[in-house]
Parts: sequence; structure tokens; C-alpha cells
Amino acid sequence: MFNKLSFATVLLAGALVTSSSSADLIYELDFNTETGTPGDYNPNFDQADPVGISARSYTAGTGMDGSRALQVDFNTTGDPFSVSYFTNLSSSSVNAPTSANASDYDLSFDVRIEGFDFDSTSVFTQFDLRLNDVNFQGTLNSTSTYQTVTTNLGAMTNTLAGTFDLGDFTTGTRQFRIAFLGLNGKFDTDTNNTYYVDNIRLNEVVAVPEPSSLGMLAIGMLGGVTYWRKRRSSKS
Repeated sequence: MFNKLSFATVLLAGALVTSSSSADLIYELDFNTETGTPGDYNPNFDQADPVGISARSYTAGTGMDGSRALQVDFNTTGDPFSVSYFTNLSSSSVNAPTSANASDYDLSFDVRIEGFDFDSTSVFTQFDLRLNDVNFQGTLNSTSTYQTVTTNLGAMTNTLAGTFDLGDFTTGTRQFRIAFLGLNGKFDTDTNNTYYVDNIRLNEVVAVPEPSSLGMLAIGMLGGVTYWRKRRSSKS
């Protein structure tokens, strides 16, 4: 009897294995609505380093999906090494996060950059999600073609000494930052340079059972009940 019941238990455990997920949107910035002063397409938008770039303009560009994106025109006449952008996430939550596990969150955004010279086709790019005392950092190579970047926070590097928890969503500094590095080796000293950022999203990934898993659960329960009844009948 123990072996049969153990087998039923295995079926039950297998039925609880999930292979699909849904996502709760925690934060979104799509730049489609202008809410600040002209050229400021997000009330939490702010200027980033370096101060050595003398000319920047922040306007509306076209995103990968055809909607409005943040367009930043930057001047490389001073031969800067990098240019970056950050936005504050405070008071921007769509849904309240529920998990203190970094692996339950995905960060995504759209990005592209124009103005390459010297036969260059990509530029090394660093992006960060700062949540209080943790900073999740990732990298990519940005090109002149839009790409959607999606990465799990659990796979990113925490460059600060803190430990991720739910309090990090409501305490301290909360920012998304993207930095294009090594410009002086990719771009000429001119003003014909632009990058685009769009659809910055943080999703909490919620595991849900597949329909087949629910079926397995029902079969496992039915098998266990049937065996128990047969055993009971044979003893009477």
C-alpha cells in the first residue's frame, strides 16, 4: 500500500510543476504622454553624466512599436567617453510587488543608437536598475536597429552590498539608468548622434499551472482515492 500511495504522491507532486507564467506590471515608462515641460517626457526624467557633453536635446522619437520614444541627441565634439540617461522610479508603481526573490522579476526595455563612424556597428552599453541598497546591472551591445532587451533580475549582477527585499521598492533611491560607453572609439567628433529608449518595464513573473498539470493533479487524486477504496473493500 505504501508503494502505491507513494506513486500517487509522485503524481501529485508532478502535477504541481509549473511551466507557464503570467506577469504583473510593476513599473512602466513608455514616453507616450508628455506630462512635464516641453521636451521633458516624464516627470521623473533627469539629466545624467557626464557634464562634459555640451549639447543634448531630449525630444520625441519613434519607438519600435511605432509609438513615441525618448530621443536623445548628443554632441561628441568634446570627444566624451560616455553618455547616459536615468529616470527615477519613485511613485511610479502600477502594481504592488509581492515577492522578495529577485528571480521573480524581469526588466525589459527597447534601445537603439545612431551616429556610428569608423565602420563601427555597435557600442558597449551598461544598464542598471537601482532599488535602494541593491543595484542590478547588465550589459549589451547597442546597434542602430531597435532591440528589445529582457533580462531576469536574478541573472543580473548586484553591484552594491545590500540584500534584495520588498522594502527596496519603497525606500531610498529607485532608478533605471542606461549608459553608452566608449563613444570616443565609435563616434566622430560631431553632433550627428542620437539614442532612443522606450518601453522601460519591470514585471513580476507569477508561475501558474499548465492545464495539463491540473489534469495530472486530478488523475493523481483519483488514482489515490480509487486504490484506497479497493484496499478497503478487500479487507471487508
